[in-house]
Amino acid sequence: MEADDIGFEVARAAMKLKPKPAVVIYTGYGNPANARTALELGIDYLAMKPIAIEELTSALNRLISRDRDRRTPR
Repeated sequence: MEADDIGFEVARAAMKLKPKPAVVIYTGYGNPANARTALELGIDYLAMKPIAIEELTSALNRLISRDRDRRTPR
């Protein structure tokens, strides 16, 4: 994206949705400030470029399973 913080703007908007979607940020601007912001916002997964496709796939599968478990009535 154009600006280094635009992903956080999109994430903030997504966090307001009901039900809240899993929010993943894939960034080339990896630094402690961005990691802290991601934690404060409750981002589900923060990936730094470059990332191995296996690592990303594993993280996405965990999020899908987590959301499926949350939405399944018990």
